[in-house]
Amino acid sequence: MNADQFPEQHIDYSTEEAAPFSLVPVADHPTPITIPAAFQDRVMIDVIHSGHVIPATFLVDRHGETIRPEVFYSSYLRERDWGACLVARALAARLGLGGYYRIHIARTLLDFGRFPGSTPRGAPHMERLAINEPFSHLLSHYQKRHLLADYYDTISDAMDGALRGKRIKFAVHTYDRYSPSGAERPEFSVITRSQAVERDRPGFFSAFDDLYPGELGEFTADPVLRDRISLTLQKRGFFVEPNYPYSLPEGSVEVRAQVWSFFGELRRSFEARFPETAGDKAFGKVWTMLMDTNLRRAESEMLRSYLHMYRRVPEHELAGAESARDAYIRIAQYLRENRAKLVDAYQDSPQRISALGIEVRKDLLWEFDDHGQPIRPRPEQAEAIADALAEGVAIYFKRDHPRTEPI
Repeated sequence: MNADQFPEQHIDYSTEEAAPFSLVPVADHPTPITIPAAFQDRVMIDVIHSGHVIPATFLVDRHGETIRPEVFYSSYLRERDWGACLVARALAARLGLGGYYRIHIARTLLDFGRFPGSTPRGAPHMERLAINEPFSHLLSHYQKRHLLADYYDTISDAMDGALRGKRIKFAVHTYDRYSPSGAERPEFSVITRSQAVERDRPGFFSAFDDLYPGELGEFTADPVLRDRISLTLQKRGFFVEPNYPYSLPEGSVEVRAQVWSFFGELRRSFEARFPETAGDKAFGKVWTMLMDTNLRRAESEMLRSYLHMYRRVPEHELAGAESARDAYIRIAQYLRENRAKLVDAYQDSPQRISALGIEVRKDLLWEFDDHGQPIRPRPEQAEAIADALAEGVAIYFKRDHPRTEPI
């Protein structure tokens, strides 16, 4: 076994600098499961929670003291999605995709599946932010800004590029066998529902702009694809429970991609109808704000608070804010007057990206000792799981997908 074959063999973390996000190439499978050629570059697989890198600069606390391994190592082991890369690698090979995307930074330090920020002490799991405990209370303000600017934002830019033009995105995760209450979890879950929908049904996404239609948040992927994959796994003898034991946090890539994708379509439609607005600075500010789904732009936050919380802006910014307000009102009116075309049609459009979370129970993919310490991978099981997933995708394209060619 070597690192190229099984990149998750690293049980010890690394302090060496590495690209925070990259495409991991995989060798061709001798018997690939084919999908339509037009979709070969429209399917994406990623693993965001299996990184093993903690750069040395973040192993010094805000007082200049070295952070000892015993402070964070148990969190590193617990937070890592053991086995996720094994499945992603095998699935990418089986579908002939050439590779899968991986975040290399350890989740205990930085979780790209959450909104940027520093997690308060004792925050519930689904309410955490990108910088996790214990680093959230050990690092200085400067270190946190550095972590978000040079790692979170770098990942975000690269992920944005990887997502462009994609129609299906699989995020492979793994979870513990038992929940905190001691209940045994299902072997698989296929997740397509946002936590915001559960909490605020019929669907209000508090983290994003009010213009985002709540009904689009009912699912992040074609439900037929979710059910086809679940059915295929069930036929192979695996127990699947969709959207359980939790849903997607609002800060997840899958939810953010839906919001970003819709506002991109809205902008294309609006500018086709009103081409004179395409180069207008005020409209540009509004579109930037609407598509700032990572919540990383201070100027967008200022405009958002001016529009929705009626806060004051600096005097020298007032004229620009008022112009942006007028632009926002025009966009909102256009959406309201063309809702059926812009929302109802988009909801079932093959142009919409299907983004799913695939959760696999860790014990299926990795052997652990009696104390929960990882011992060795189970690549044969990962191959069997990937084979079932690939079959489900192939059947979906053959029988269920509304188009044989992408738009």
